[in-house]
Amino acid sequence: MKKLLLFLPILSLLLVGACKKDSQPTKMEMLTAKNWKISVYTVDPSLPVTDGGGNIIGYTSDMLAQMEDCSKDDLTKFNTDGVMINDEGATKCDPASPQTTTGTWLFNTDQTILTVNSGNNPVSYDILELSSSTLKMKTVENLFGTNYTLTLTFKSN
Repeated sequence: MKKLLLFLPILSLLLVGACKKDSQPTKMEMLTAKNWKISVYTVDPSLPVTDGGGNIIGYTSDMLAQMEDCSKDDLTKFNTDGVMINDEGATKCDPASPQTTTGTWLFNTDQTILTVNSGNNPVSYDILELSSSTLKMKTVENLFGTNYTLTLTFKSN
């Protein structure tokens, strides 16, 4: 009888643990829960940096460092209905531009590719990481016969 009394609490703990629902958010929930702000933007191979007069003074893979400060505070919101909202953030590059613009987005079937369209040219990104705080993705673009891998990391805001 004592063995049975010791066994019942253990059994009840096992059953409670087995009945717990998996509270892991889906990729859709993680992507659409918050605004996203760019934190890392790289290109490989590196691109030339010029002095403004057309003279190459070096090469860089850090595209974020080349961006204007007014673009670094921009926010992107992915809505569950497939609408993407781009917000200029606190600092607008052009005061005459609208504060927000819209586009569209969608996942492929297994949610490993994110396609965004904020104009007439949709871009597909391979998702490297998607969590509640980080979205990291990459795409390859061909410029003048060379393939460049663009990797972007966003942090939730």
